[in-house]
Amino acid sequence: MADMGGYGAAAEREVTAPSLTSRDKILAFTEGNEAFARQIVGEFLRITPPLLEDIKKALEENNVESLKGYCHRIKGNLAYLGEDRIINIVSEIDCNSVTSAELRLFFIEMGKMLQRLAREWDLPFCLSSSV
Repeated sequence: MADMGGYGAAAEREVTAPSLTSRDKILAFTEGNEAFARQIVGEFLRITPPLLEDIKKALEENNVESLKGYCHRIKGNLAYLGEDRIINIVSEIDCNSVTSAELRLFFIEMGKMLQRLAREWDLPFCLSSSV
C-alpha cells in the first residue's frame, strides 16, 4: 500500500472530538449567558431532590404510570444539562427493565452530579440523606 503523506495512518485511527463538559453544554444552550445558565442549574438543584423522592415513592408503590412521568420529566431536565450518561440510566428505569443495582447506581450518580453542579456553579445545595 502506498504512503499517502500520512493520510493513510490518520484514516485508520479513530478520530474523536473532545467531549464537552456539562458546563460547556449548558453555556452552549444559553449562548454563553452565564447568569441564565446559573439560573437553570439553580432551578435544577431546587426541583430535583423532591423529584427523586417522587421516583423512590413510585418505585416503592410500583406505580408505573407515575414512574414514567417522573422519569420523562427528569430526562428532559438532564438533557438541558448535557448529562447523557445519566439519561441512559433513567431510560432504563423508564422502560421498567431496571435492576436494584441499576437503581442504586442511578441515585448515587444523581447525587454526585447534583453536588458537582452546585460546586461548578458555586450554588448552595444540600442533598437529603434519604435520596
